[in-house]
Amino acid sequence: MAGAAAQFPFGQVLDTLEYGSAVEGEALVKKWLDKHNRSFGHFINGEWQRPVDRDNIPSKKPSTGETLATTLEAIAEDVQTAAGCAGEEYKKWSVLSPFSRAKFLYR
Repeated sequence: MAGAAAQFPFGQVLDTLEYGSAVEGEALVKKWLDKHNRSFGHFINGEWQRPVDRDNIPSKKPSTGETLATTLEAIAEDVQTAAGCAGEEYKKWSVLSPFSRAKFLYR
């Protein structure tokens, strides 16, 4: 597994959402948050979505209360969209063997 972590340094893991090594400090995370203006929408169907007219919710560091970023609050329409996409993907996912699923989760 050490070889896989070496292929995906943590900074790249955040960008690609690939499996990789754990964070040893917060500097890389804060740099990644800054790169995204510390503001996130909804990750639906493999893409970031930013629907209009949604409230921003602060995401806070539990140990200090520091606001690290904001994310959009979901409404019923957003949840329905995400659930619909997940349902379509489930049809493909459910026919895979556990071994095949693990390859996706730990690649």
